[in-house]
Amino acid sequence: MRRQDRSIEGIEALAGVLGRCDVARLAIATGGAPYIVPLCLAHELEGGKLRLYFHSAREGRKVELLREHPLVGFEADCSVQIVRGGAPCQWTARYESVIGTGEVVALESRGEKARAMDLIMRKHGCEGPLNYPDAALNAALLLRLDVLTITGKRNMG
Repeated sequence: MRRQDRSIEGIEALAGVLGRCDVARLAIATGGAPYIVPLCLAHELEGGKLRLYFHSAREGRKVELLREHPLVGFEADCSVQIVRGGAPCQWTARYESVIGTGEVVALESRGEKARAMDLIMRKHGCEGPLNYPDAALNAALLLRLDVLTITGKRNMG
């Protein structure tokens, strides 16, 4: 990283940035140009291991590519604000962002799927009891991204 003064250090701080981001982008290999897709996310940090969770339809290009190429890149950013300067080279941006790599796994058991949905729903503001009909959980594809590498950067000053 060129600007070490903007580096976010520590897994807890990196997870904190993810907690402020609503969307992450997955970059999936295709054999040609990478395929990038935005997804609503939730995350958990447990025992020093960071995991991201997403939901998806069970079919489509993203799903086909993930079956072939489960190793992905990801990016999430938040708190983005353009700061105007007096001259073009004096403009800047305020932001927090993380980038990394990970392996995507499709969740299979009802318990894993419900737990992932709970994390996603709570992250995006759902309150109260959460109950999922079997048909709804079966219709959705719940994905877990096991983070392999992650770095972060911020400019809030």
